[in-house]
Amino acid sequence: MMVAELKGVSDIMARMQLSCYSKCIANVKEEKLSVGEMSCVDRCVNKFMDVHQKVGVELQNSMAQQPPAAE
Repeated sequence: MMVAELKGVSDIMARMQLSCYSKCIANVKEEKLSVGEMSCVDRCVNKFMDVHQKVGVELQNSMAQQPPAAE
């Protein structure tokens, strides 16, 4: 169970990194991020994590409302 959870977190982080990088980082040749890029990445990561948390809550709520499976 722990391995599956770690894989899930790793997948989320990889998707977040790819998504925010492609949206926010314009010039990969510079060593440092510009202020605008840093701000964009900060907003992107916050939004990504907020949505992930809300989806998780909704999934838990929907699973709690389902009747138990017949054995």
